[in-house]
Amino acid sequence: MLINIENATEENVLDSKFTTAIENILRAFAERKHLIIAQKNSSIA
Repeated sequence: MLINIENATEENVLDSKFTTAIENILRAFAERKHLIIAQKNSSIA
């Protein structure tokens, strides 16, 4: 699912499906970043 955050309207932001999608995207990026950081730390040690 692609979402253009720049064009988010008040109706979109109040829509639970829209906010859930944004949360899932941010969570996926955060999880990916943590995995990369963990891999770098383990390779150093």
